[in-house]
Amino acid sequence: MDKVTKVTTPATTRTGQTSQQAIAALDARINPPAIDLNYKASNGRQYSGETITLLTTAGRIPAQAGKIIEALVKAKDHKLTVTQLVGTDLAGKDSALDAVGLVTVQTPTKIWQFYRKTLVDKGLISVS
Repeated sequence: MDKVTKVTTPATTRTGQTSQQAIAALDARINPPAIDLNYKASNGRQYSGETITLLTTAGRIPAQAGKIIEALVKAKDHKLTVTQLVGTDLAGKDSALDAVGLVTVQTPTKIWQFYRKTLVDKGLISVS
């Protein structure tokens, strides 16, 4: 008569997983989780709520930087948040810069990032 040996699974696999974890991981690859039809990606923008305040309009600056100053001149109390200035999405939707007629290939965010230091250093704006 042949001898029958019982085969048991090891407590952990070569990857350090228990057999239950390995089975669950395999099941997740074979049967991916359901698709959430209400999924919304973040827009990638997060500002700390900084407020830009116009201090003066005196001084020479490039035309694109001038559009930032123009947007602040037209704003209530000459103040805007960064989100109000550059818009609510990556393309600059609802931005104050577009409202004053900024015409450029760059997004309002790129214009703001480029001219922010210059405008602060020249004393034209403060950011808090």
